[in-house]
Amino acid sequence: MRRLAIILLALSGTSIGCGPSLTVRHLDPTNDRAEVWVNGQQQGVLGYGESLNIDLEPGQHRLKATRPGEARNAWHKGGGEWRVVVLDDVVLSLLPQPDRATDDGEPPAP
Repeated sequence: MRRLAIILLALSGTSIGCGPSLTVRHLDPTNDRAEVWVNGQQQGVLGYGESLNIDLEPGQHRLKATRPGEARNAWHKGGGEWRVVVLDDVVLSLLPQPDRATDDGEPPAP
């Protein structure tokens, strides 16, 4: 019984202080690399097919993904940041974007 109590205490101790995490998956073959930014700080650079895991504090965060050397978010329609409240683990997948030149909400003309 004492051994069981020690194991349970050890397991509960490993989960104390564990906050949410952000996993970014680069799934866009049209963009070779992606820089990941959290709250204005670069967290890493991903190649197509790679993932990055970042530990976060619970609360509000600003996320952005850019092409190397650019300031504009290549995966956000307006080019800005995603503002999110993180309370649990989050997965962000960077996917190919449709052609925005014709993306006005109307179907394409025949």
